[in-house]
Amino acid sequence: MEPSVVLLYAGLAFIVIFPIVWFFVKGRVHAKAKQLGDAAGLNLEDKALASLAKGLERDAAIMGARLRFPNAAAGRAVVEDAMLAAKTATAGGDGVWRISHGVPDMVTATWRVEPDGSGVLLAARTREALGGLVTTRTWTKLLEQVGRLAAERGVPVGAETVPVVKTEERIEGDAIWVAGS
Repeated sequence: MEPSVVLLYAGLAFIVIFPIVWFFVKGRVHAKAKQLGDAAGLNLEDKALASLAKGLERDAAIMGARLRFPNAAAGRAVVEDAMLAAKTATAGGDGVWRISHGVPDMVTATWRVEPDGSGVLLAARTREALGGLVTTRTWTKLLEQVGRLAAERGVPVGAETVPVVKTEERIEGDAIWVAGS
């Protein structure tokens, strides 16, 4: 037989036999790999879950960023103008804006006047998607935009953080997080 024919038959045999052998051996290979990984302290599932939890804590703090204006009237004017200029924000009523990030209502931003007369812009609700709060960058940029406009107008503003809190509520399978107290 010609060497090229022998190679062709060997290749075909490999293509046919390997999947059959792998079907029977795969479970044992995976079990042995898990056993060796667990013995070495390398449980990837635990590491992935811990990483996800740490990421959610970070995201909750970012989404809990707030801007406080000592003068509520001046602050409201700054926030209104900044929100009008933002491409991602849509007015949703008196002191409420819907911020889109793929979905029109990923974040509900709220303006509220506190008993001491100060005004606060905060993320009242946000949706978790893909295992995280994916709007952190959008929210941060929006707060930066409001802060820049306040600085341009000479309106005093301060930043504070009260992490958002996960609720049992769900919308389309996404967990809902609300402003912390």
